[in-house]
Amino acid sequence: MIQTSLKVFDFYVASAGAVFTHPISDFYELSKRVMEISLHHWGIIQQGDNEGWYVFIQDDVENTGGYLVIVAKSPDLNSTEGFDGWAEDIDALEGYIQESKWVIDWIPSRQPTC
Repeated sequence: MIQTSLKVFDFYVASAGAVFTHPISDFYELSKRVMEISLHHWGIIQQGDNEGWYVFIQDDVENTGGYLVIVAKSPDLNSTEGFDGWAEDIDALEGYIQESKWVIDWIPSRQPTC
């Protein structure tokens, strides 16, 4: 079972097997979001730009106020093929993903390696 999650305002909503502990109005607001984003986990880009590559999104709000997006041919950060990007907030991050036409299969257990 693949679980993906969207972090908004310090709570998580899981897409599979979740028990929602927040008011239904919170869930309704979250459900209007188009995509699911998993922070701090590798994902495989299934469709869109860089199909077959890996993406890792780092919440960097405390340092830069935004989100660091790492895209690499391999989830091994020693790979020489890749690039990074930055989004200023969650809306900009969603726009970045939409512009790239990404469909991402998140891998919850995969952390970056150096």
